[in-house]
Amino acid sequence: MERLLGKEKLDTLTAIHPYMIALQNLSMLSVTTVVFRYPRFTPDGKSVAGVMPYSMDSLGLKFDPGTTLIFTPDDRLTRLLNGAARDTSSTQVIAANRDKLLAMRFDPGRFPRATVSLDAVVLSDGTVIGPDRDRLIERELRKSEGENSILSKMKDASLSEADALQWLTDESQRPYKNPSFDPFTRLPDFEAFYKADFARTVLKYANQYGRAFTVQWIQDIIADKAALPQLHHVKE
Repeated sequence: MERLLGKEKLDTLTAIHPYMIALQNLSMLSVTTVVFRYPRFTPDGKSVAGVMPYSMDSLGLKFDPGTTLIFTPDDRLTRLLNGAARDTSSTQVIAANRDKLLAMRFDPGRFPRATVSLDAVVLSDGTVIGPDRDRLIERELRKSEGENSILSKMKDASLSEADALQWLTDESQRPYKNPSFDPFTRLPDFEAFYKADFARTVLKYANQYGRAFTVQWIQDIIADKAALPQLHHVKE
């Protein structure tokens, strides 16, 4: 990592070295997504799950063959340590984000023990490499199911305009009023919140542009996703 960051910046990050991972792309394809797990343990031994999925598009980074990137369990700090920001970020800014990461996620008073591990890597052809304990493929399928269920409801001719808008309102509020949790990680059910947020966006479009336009907009989103390489798991 010293070769990538330089000694001064690397020394600034000493406190979070156990939570940093340098990942080199040795494949022939670009990496589109990486997923990290960071379980932490309370003084009484209770495990507190943590998952950090990174889309390269959302980070604004290219992870092409031969490239090495440095990842941390914080998206802003990860951006600062890679790409053009790697050369322009000051040690003061890096230190501030380091302290924020420690305070929010790795406070030694709350979590005397923690680990970080790579859970999955997604290549540009849809290949998923790694144990995928966070069930990335399953999660993406559930997101698609949520989108399709909303599309089906909006296309239901037996549902009046007012009833369709009310259904979208109810769906957009459901997980916030009655939150559910992932039985594996005990974290909030992110896919339920994804569906709620999608319903909220659809409600906004329906109010602004009408039902027919909104149905076509949803169909275009689903079609664009279907044209992408489909995720498939390759076990190591």
